[in-house]
Amino acid sequence: MVILLLVGFFISTQVNAQLSKFYWAKNMGGTLMDEGNSIALDLNGNVYITGWFQGRARFGEGVRTVYLISAGASDIFVAKLDKSGNLLWVKQMGGDLNDGGYAIAIDANCNVYTAGFFKGTVDFNPNSGAHNLTSVGDYDIFVTKLDSLGNFLWTKRMGGNSIEQLSSLVVDLSGQIYIAGYFRDVADFDPGELVFNMSAAGLDNGYDIFIVKLNESGNFIWAKQMGGTSDDLLHSLKVDIIGNIYSTGSFIGISEFDPGIDTLLLTSVSSRDIFVSKLDSSGNLIWVKQMGGSSRDIAYSIAVDVKGNVYTAGLFSETVDFDPGTNITTLTTIGENDGFICKLDSQGNFIWAKQLGGDSSDAVSSLVLDNSGNIYSMGWFSGSVDFDPGPEVHILESVGQDDIFISKLDSSANFIWSERMGGVLDDFGIDLLVDPSMNIYSIGYFEGVGDF
Repeated sequence: MVILLLVGFFISTQVNAQLSKFYWAKNMGGTLMDEGNSIALDLNGNVYITGWFQGRARFGEGVRTVYLISAGASDIFVAKLDKSGNLLWVKQMGGDLNDGGYAIAIDANCNVYTAGFFKGTVDFNPNSGAHNLTSVGDYDIFVTKLDSLGNFLWTKRMGGNSIEQLSSLVVDLSGQIYIAGYFRDVADFDPGELVFNMSAAGLDNGYDIFIVKLNESGNFIWAKQMGGTSDDLLHSLKVDIIGNIYSTGSFIGISEFDPGIDTLLLTSVSSRDIFVSKLDSSGNLIWVKQMGGSSRDIAYSIAVDVKGNVYTAGLFSETVDFDPGTNITTLTTIGENDGFICKLDSQGNFIWAKQLGGDSSDAVSSLVLDNSGNIYSMGWFSGSVDFDPGPEVHILESVGQDDIFISKLDSSANFIWSERMGGVLDDFGIDLLVDPSMNIYSIGYFEGVGDF
């Protein structure tokens, strides 16, 4: 049985600031497969989550308990909790097939944006009334806007005759919406009456990358594409305060990373390399960087600090050069895969790279920064892992197959603390955030019994 996981930590800012203090944890779900994929906060400290559930699933506790039953194989959920983790409301959207929420974001007015995938016909109005959308291909992308009470405002569809996969959703300070991911074949990325088709160059079902910008009403502004004839995946996107767009993921072979009329080709060293890209607010390329080695290397998360420094995190295999410039800075895995965190400056120049890993397979799935520039990472690990990237040692041991870790470093990658969560089966941390008071919130899923 896999159920949802929501965990909160409080990080002391007093003399014992190097220690973490557990605050609360909540679980939600049923006897089938349920996943929590994304988490967001509003200005009042309320917590919003999205994902999907199968069959009968429980949300909330005690008098706040709500049971939902999926209409199809899997349905979308959107839930709002208060700062203590108590359920305020939960909404369901879904049809007869597979539907899921992948990303969630909150604007300055506490409106709730959810994005993910759907197949077939789905009613996206979770209250009375109906607002049906029908997918064109196998899976299409949706973006839905609710108000702070969970009332329906609008929903939009994008897609084509194959599969489109959403990875990231961001709402900037002016309420403009950015969605990103990857797609196959031909897809229309204008959710309105007009058409803006993009054609993936990938052969043999290979994916290309898309980034779409909408206004606060969900109307199309622009869409951009990056990729080549193999497989190109965007996993994470962030927008800074002046509207620059940062993305990261992986690519295979020769790929075009200038979404404009010019050409900028990167060639992977081996089976899969990492890219880090910076665009301006109009989607024009500023720079793109590449990191990789002789095996599979993937970036899952990206963050940007107030100085424009760019942090990426993910996993790598064997030996990788993390300096995208003319110099060489290599890291070599201890096990099959190790996690990494890499810092570049605002121009994409290398500052440092660190690894987290042991003799098995480990990865960093999410990375965020606090107002002081401290770095928080989350992911999963198995076996014995040293989470201090410096000369000292801080060993954590997994209890089961894969356990969850959360780690804190300062802006220079000096170790502060690391914590383990999980049980004897598989546990995965998916999304992480930090509020202005340095409270940490994370979401994912676990199997069986876990200690959080």
